[in-house]
Amino acid sequence: MSQRVSKVGNIKYALSGDDRFIASVEPGETFVVECAINVNDGTIRHLGQQLTEADVTMPFVNGATGPIEVRGSKAGDMLNVEIIKRGLSRSKTASRTGTNTSSCRSSR
Repeated sequence: MSQRVSKVGNIKYALSGDDRFIASVEPGETFVVECAINVNDGTIRHLGQQLTEADVTMPFVNGATGPIEVRGSKAGDMLNVEIIKRGLSRSKTASRTGTNTSSCRSSR
């Protein structure tokens, strides 16, 4: 089973070189990353929903899970991350929004 990187406590709205890694992966390792689902991680609840200014708190949109270290890489290295699959994990109740995930493979 591949490593799963949780979004809980790991969503960033601005990334910095000073941020600590939230996970480490080996080159070529396949892993799963939980992602923020949409504006403010779930503000949009249904198709056709109209957002208002009150629904969005700037700059807290389009959050990213990370940073994730690729072991053995160093500053200046070019890395390739392949997104293998994106999707929603399904909860046991149909009315609940699932967790957005991406399966990734890293390489140096």
